[in-house]
Amino acid sequence: MDTVRVMHEILESVRDGDWDRFYTVVIQIVAEIARENPEAGRRLADLLTQTQIRRPGRSELDPLPPDVPRLSVGPRRVPPLAMRIYIAGPMSGYPDYNFPAFFDAAVRLRAAGYDPINPADTGIHEGWTWSDYLRVAVGRLVREAQGAALLPGWESSRGAELEAHVARTLDMPVKPLEAWIMDGESTSVQDTSHV
Repeated sequence: MDTVRVMHEILESVRDGDWDRFYTVVIQIVAEIARENPEAGRRLADLLTQTQIRRPGRSELDPLPPDVPRLSVGPRRVPPLAMRIYIAGPMSGYPDYNFPAFFDAAVRLRAAGYDPINPADTGIHEGWTWSDYLRVAVGRLVREAQGAALLPGWESSRGAELEAHVARTLDMPVKPLEAWIMDGESTSVQDTSHV
């Protein structure tokens, strides 16, 4: 990527008020980043589609227009900007902290077209208390999630009950894992935008 040329195009497009060209250059930058680091490219694309831009001389905010090309990195069954679903379920008192159920849920959610947030990814840390794990988990739920999937046994887990309560309080959809899987499978379509 020729950085000088890209910066020149961005500056010219802003100066000229040519927002179509501005968005096109930004999308090209995201695609270039995604080639080097697909996860960083996806997160940047997520951020850009949620960002609102104030055009010079206007007081209101303009969202990125819906016709701006969406990032697609290779063939995939999920839309490039999949809904982020937090996995809530019991861990304490289970063999291996119930991690296998969390990892299985993440695989199934991804296959159904979602972007799972798996608290088991935090792993085991010597010296951490239950509260330490919960702080990290609830922080991820609040900052990253758009919904919560409940694993079997969630209602007998203090942590999972709290996570479900927080998600509902924040007006996120909360439902059993199987309901998310069925909804995702019935609405996902083959993404061919990369072809």
